[in-house]
Amino acid sequence: MYNDSGRIEPVKIERESVVSVKRNLALGCGGLIGLWTASMLMMFVFSLIFGNGYQRMMDEDAERQQAQVAQVAHADQLWESGKKPDAVDAYTSLLYGTNTVWFTRSKFMDSELPRIYRRVIDHKIELGGSEAGRDDIMKALNNKVPLALSTSEANEFVAKLRQEYKREQEREQEAAVKRYELGNNLWVR
Repeated sequence: MYNDSGRIEPVKIERESVVSVKRNLALGCGGLIGLWTASMLMMFVFSLIFGNGYQRMMDEDAERQQAQVAQVAHADQLWESGKKPDAVDAYTSLLYGTNTVWFTRSKFMDSELPRIYRRVIDHKIELGGSEAGRDDIMKALNNKVPLALSTSEANEFVAKLRQEYKREQEREQEAAVKRYELGNNLWVR
């Protein structure tokens, strides 16, 4: 420290202040160690709780996919043996979850969806005309499944519905933009 004459003088430190500084450093370091220990313990507990949950979820997903593969194989056997109504029921229950196997997206199902939808829609159109397959076609379009049906009349109907679907999507997009602009205009004032 400097005194009034500009000379440096030694600073006198009381023993109690040195002890309190050491004590504060020790407590601070212990606080950091305690914080680190608590965070490691929490991460360990978190991994125990949710680690098994994640693995269980993955196992259930694998089981669900195996059940889907089995149900598709069963429906294919029915279709090939000429039992089209039963096969369509099996395909429909797989697509819409009306049985114990619920539809989930997977690489397997993504590759099988065009064929499954084609069989279901073709069969419904054979029985009831173009309008009978409308709901299934719209669901396929909504799921972005490429459709190529077996008859040209059915493909024309799909093209017509695809145009309707695109127009509806454009209307929804325009309505969303208007709602967004309206919301922004309310706050700008």
